[in-house]
Amino acid sequence: MLSIITWGEWSATALRPFDRLHITNRRSRLELESRDQPPSTRTAGVVARLFSERREVGPVLPCGVSSRALAGSGALLDSRAVPPYNLPVAPEPLTIERLSAMEGPRVLCLRGPLTLENLSSFQNAIRREENVPMVILDLSDVPYIDSSGLGSLVSAYVTRQKATRRIALSGVNDRVLKLFETTKVEPLFLIFPTLDDAITALTTAAEA
Repeated sequence: MLSIITWGEWSATALRPFDRLHITNRRSRLELESRDQPPSTRTAGVVARLFSERREVGPVLPCGVSSRALAGSGALLDSRAVPPYNLPVAPEPLTIERLSAMEGPRVLCLRGPLTLENLSSFQNAIRREENVPMVILDLSDVPYIDSSGLGSLVSAYVTRQKATRRIALSGVNDRVLKLFETTKVEPLFLIFPTLDDAITALTTAAEA
């Protein structure tokens, strides 16, 4: 049956001030409480609904683990037991081995990524060789280089170039070489496929 509400009836209802708008999950409908209700009745109704609609929410369990399985094993259901996410990752270390001979170029073998986190060790190592005419940086065991590491290589080249010293690279992998090509710094360095190729070529050039 369709009920028709006249304008007078609708306005009297629609313009009545409301105190609260309650959405109950149990009945899936809206309950409107107006100020026309006595305060004692309105408060009692609100308190009763709060207790009747209260839900017990358990802890968040790890993926694939049910509360029944944990309860059967005697484990304590505690959300604090869930391991945290986004833990900081420890940076990979960079080690530098210094190879020297009576004659020929000085060799620094780098093992590990050349990044901002371990930049100081590389800078200290290259600074110790400032009086050596030729230094070879063997990058065979360097998986990648970030922008800070690239900047330190360019800085070492510029410093040695001003002092009429030279620097060469060996064992550069495709990933690092792609970075050199993208940033247009590849022409700055003498690059050799292997360390043996670099030592042979530079030693022969020095003797010529």
